[in-house]
Amino acid sequence: MYITGWLAEDWFADHDWFGARRVLVLSASSKTAIRFARCADSREGIEVIGVTSARSHAFTHSLGCYDEVLAYDDLQFIPSNSPIVSIDMAGSGPVLAAVHAHFGDQLRHSMAVGRSHHHAPPGTGALPGPKPAFFLAPTQVKKRVQDWGPRGYEERIASAVKEFVGWSRGWLRVQPSRGATAAGATWREVHAGRVPPDVGHVVSLWD
Repeated sequence: MYITGWLAEDWFADHDWFGARRVLVLSASSKTAIRFARCADSREGIEVIGVTSARSHAFTHSLGCYDEVLAYDDLQFIPSNSPIVSIDMAGSGPVLAAVHAHFGDQLRHSMAVGRSHHHAPPGTGALPGPKPAFFLAPTQVKKRVQDWGPRGYEERIASAVKEFVGWSRGWLRVQPSRGATAAGATWREVHAGRVPPDVGHVVSLWD
């Protein structure tokens, strides 16, 4: 998922952010979103706005890779009079509908990536603004391998991973566990949404 976030940001930059200079990140405390935001924040002139739950707001704000962090109920307070793009890691139909309704035609691209809100109903029916489009990471990989060559692509990925790992040591708590029982328990915690955003589980099925 780290590489997915990196590639999604690279894809937006490759398309000049569709003329926008603001990006809205839904489920901003998720690991893929954080990787995306870390990259986007390094771009000059790009404003990165995170949207997360009230529970995760303080943590997400403390990361420093978002220019602004809001709770889902506060979407209406984001100015809607200038172009913006969105990347959706939440996959919540009601949240995405609220984004499209608020920004309308000022929403220049609506990228769908994940579904961290798997208990929420998915989107149905037409929405104002652009039709949400799933991001296909393999397509961007193929393009960048053609642009940079296999070695150039691998070097860029390795450099980006190294930078991110070093930065994440300041906020990420890695919790290892071993065995099938531990793996099942960890999965249930993750699926239920009870894992804090600053925790990363590393699970081995081998005792």
